[in-house]
Amino acid sequence: MTNHANKKAQTKFNLVKKINPAGLSQRQVDALNNSDFALTYRCVAPQGSNGKEITKTVTAKPNTPVETEVIPEGYTCTFSEDMAKAARDGFAEPKLTISQNDVKVGADTKPEVEFINSYTKQAVALKVTKDVRIDGALNDTDKKNLAEFQKQQYNVSYRCVDPADDKAPAVASDVKVAGNGQGVDTLPIPVGYTCTFNEDLRSAARDGYGEPKPTIPGPITVEAGKKAEAKFVNTYPRLTGDITLTKTVTGIDAAKAPASFTFAYKCSDGTTGTKDIKPGAPVPLGIAVPYGTTCDITETNGAVAGYDLKLAQAHNVPVNAPKVNVEVKNAYNKQPFSQFAITKNVEGAEAAKNKTYEFDVTCGDEKFTMKVPAGQTVTYEKEFKPDTKCTATEKTESADIPGYSHTVYPQKTQEITLGVNTICAVEFINKYTEQGSFTLTKQVGGTAAPLNGGKKFNFTASWINPSDQANRNQGLHPGRR
Repeated sequence: MTNHANKKAQTKFNLVKKINPAGLSQRQVDALNNSDFALTYRCVAPQGSNGKEITKTVTAKPNTPVETEVIPEGYTCTFSEDMAKAARDGFAEPKLTISQNDVKVGADTKPEVEFINSYTKQAVALKVTKDVRIDGALNDTDKKNLAEFQKQQYNVSYRCVDPADDKAPAVASDVKVAGNGQGVDTLPIPVGYTCTFNEDLRSAARDGYGEPKPTIPGPITVEAGKKAEAKFVNTYPRLTGDITLTKTVTGIDAAKAPASFTFAYKCSDGTTGTKDIKPGAPVPLGIAVPYGTTCDITETNGAVAGYDLKLAQAHNVPVNAPKVNVEVKNAYNKQPFSQFAITKNVEGAEAAKNKTYEFDVTCGDEKFTMKVPAGQTVTYEKEFKPDTKCTATEKTESADIPGYSHTVYPQKTQEITLGVNTICAVEFINKYTEQGSFTLTKQVGGTAAPLNGGKKFNFTASWINPSDQANRNQGLHPGRR
């Protein structure tokens, strides 16, 4: 009988490094496959034996098997990888999967051991913030609006790509962020990616202000361990407008209306001033007030004597456009009126027909002088309220004609109460009488003849004048006239 000793089982392991391509671009997979990894195997002898421990670290490239030394039967082997050396920039620590471990060498031992590394790009979320401002010095309205703007949401977007790999998947999304500076995180973005940003300015439009001037963060490269801030700033320009006035006038002749009208304006933002405007073409006030401002406009000088008028006013005119057109209309209504006139007629003297007569006149509180040619009627240019009393007195010196006496009919001073919407005239008639003369001669005869030229005799003469009756005593010497 021949005895044969049992042949001991032993093995060599093939260590195979593999890269899980899930979530990676081909370029990234290729880069990893072209790098080295440190794989370790440790095999210990069965308990109670005198076998030595076998431990060794080998360098392996993915998909290229590395053979271990011969491992005797009964040894138990464990496998590991130096994960520090497996780390790659831009990637999180890889997840290692080993196809078999704690393997006891025997007849049925599988010789292949796979070391599979799954990589994910290291990702960091960015912080997006929004700051809202209004350009220039702020009034109360601006401050109120700004507080509202800061509470509101704004739509911003980002898109991040790997600048080293145009086939790497992009990360893109939209974010709603308040205008109060509080941050909102983006999605996690792989380290090394470069992000660009944009804002939907339609969502940023705000009534009363122009399109905002956005400050958009420049491209940001995502860095490991650093949470970068993408800060958006919207600066709103304060839109301003002007008011254009068009002056119209009705109910009065242009010659009687003021040549220009003065308007005072006062706006809710503190703007004040005056503007002179002529009827016709529109005239801008020349102001620049923020949208949302209201202005009060009041006419100061449109009154015309003899006419009723409610001065043109425009209250709370809103300025919400570059040019706001306002018509300011004066509708005049003629008041009831009356005028005073004097008619002058003369009789009895041809020279009187070429004279101009003067009168002292009082109408109400107004005193004036009127000159009236003979045979004419003169109307005083000013109008008076109905029921005004007018008194006219002819100036005697203006009526005198040498060689004539005169009488004024019906009387030298006349009074009249003015009517409504009419011309009220008083008539003065001057009747002239040519002045005459006579001669008286005294003669003495008889024995009194010697008295001629010596003795003075007194006579009484009487005559009648249309305006005066008088008796005159006149002394006369004989023989004299």
